[in-house]
Amino acid sequence: MMLRLLLLLLLLLCCLFVALVSANIQQIDIQFNSYCNPTHQAVEWNGGSKCCDDFNSCTNPCDNYFLICVHPNITGEDLNCLSDWIYTGFLGNDETTCGELSSLYNLSVPLSPEQSVPLQIYVVVIDYDYNYDEVVDVFVITVDVMAFFDLQNYTGEYGYGTLQVSFVATCTEHYFGADCATFCEERDDELGHFTCDGDGNKVCLQ
Repeated sequence: MMLRLLLLLLLLLCCLFVALVSANIQQIDIQFNSYCNPTHQAVEWNGGSKCCDDFNSCTNPCDNYFLICVHPNITGEDLNCLSDWIYTGFLGNDETTCGELSSLYNLSVPLSPEQSVPLQIYVVVIDYDYNYDEVVDVFVITVDVMAFFDLQNYTGEYGYGTLQVSFVATCTEHYFGADCATFCEERDDELGHFTCDGDGNKVCLQ
């Protein structure tokens, strides 16, 4: 019983930490670093797989573009994007979008005071064809404060592709750090004499 109460308390503290930290985030910059689909497969209408260009050998790569929806991660809500679905335009085929590209597509998401992380990002990868376009894979990405520390790798819902993404938070005034959790406001009065460096550390005035 005591262990269960301790676990519940820890969960509540983690949720409180996320809420407090996310209130200090003004904008999230999302960088899609690379997208790989080595098998050149797409989703068949019945849920199975098919080659992107209807060739049995799947030697032709998919010609990719993304549709992106940024959605508040609120349980029970319909899929309402913070803005309209974002169309990236043609990004390249499987061979040119895969690898150490560092920047495939960049997206900035401003957060109003009533919005907070975690957010969910829906990325639909689509193969461009002259006759009709087809869905290649779907990614559902949860962005929380831990996502700001490391490069993230995601596998598509259908398992054909992998997406590499990095996130950078822009903090509100006087907050610093990758997760905007460090507070520092420079002052020179009876309460203190210091400025703040780029990490939010206090630097004493000489």
